[in-house]
Amino acid sequence: VLTGTGVLEIELASAANNFTFAAGTGAAYAGVVDVKKGQYTLGAVSGADNILKNGTLRLSGSGSTVLDANHAIKGLEMNGGVLKVTTTGGVPDGLLTVTDLDTSGGGKVAIDVSGSSAPGGSNLFADSQASTMNQIVKADNVATGGQLILTDYAGNALGSNMIVALDQPAGTPIAEAYY
Repeated sequence: VLTGTGVLEIELASAANNFTFAAGTGAAYAGVVDVKKGQYTLGAVSGADNILKNGTLRLSGSGSTVLDANHAIKGLEMNGGVLKVTTTGGVPDGLLTVTDLDTSGGGKVAIDVSGSSAPGGSNLFADSQASTMNQIVKADNVATGGQLILTDYAGNALGSNMIVALDQPAGTPIAEAYY
């Protein structure tokens, strides 16, 4: 069980290495988990999000986390790290709900644009004249000041008006997603 406050720094051998907390770690920690190098896996085991129920996830330098489902933690602090977002059919696979979001340290939001395919069962022409906005982080309190750069998973900046083909499972192009 992890309790108290303060900063718990995580620096793994490689930015590609993953880690998470065991389900039994508890929810009493009210400090900051600072991922300096490595990838923190949200919800990898049942109850893993609970460690940050009262704490903050700080993504620094070569630190990252993947948003691939809905998760809720107390705080997210961008400090030069990367928030990776998986997608299906150009739509984010999850929403990160936080009480406090601090982007003053800057960082990157990496969108998985490889192998995009249309979501099953949806009619792509139902509202073809509307723009669709998708939220990836919902926050009650926001501190800004730093710049967040939108990239693909390889780290390439996604400029304005980026177009990604949406394919049927067989690989047949059927639409385009604009970022």
